[in-house]
Amino acid sequence: MNVVTMTGRLTADPVQRQTKRGVVTTFRMGSDEDPRMWVDVESWGPVGGQCATHLRCGRRVALVGSLAYRQWTDGVGQQRHRWLVKASIVTILDPPTTASEADAPTDGNGPRS
Repeated sequence: MNVVTMTGRLTADPVQRQTKRGVVTTFRMGSDEDPRMWVDVESWGPVGGQCATHLRCGRRVALVGSLAYRQWTDGVGQQRHRWLVKASIVTILDPPTTASEADAPTDGNGPRS
């Protein structure tokens, strides 16, 4: 079983980009746990789109996803790797502060994928 659930705050605005496999939104968050840990998160498809639209640095979220390992060779031939969370459900936990944030889903589940 590979399930990750966590809450925390975004450390920067999400970044959305087009890949060969589709559109992905990535962001980094700091957990609410002590000791704090920082986690890279990626979300694909509609959930990723809603994350890009409604999330900003400092927003508090809860997510459910799976742990993934990425390995690649960078532009200078170095082997690189990292662990990240592939989020399938992302819920905004704090109230909106702007009109565009108020347009986020309000069913208690926030952006989802």
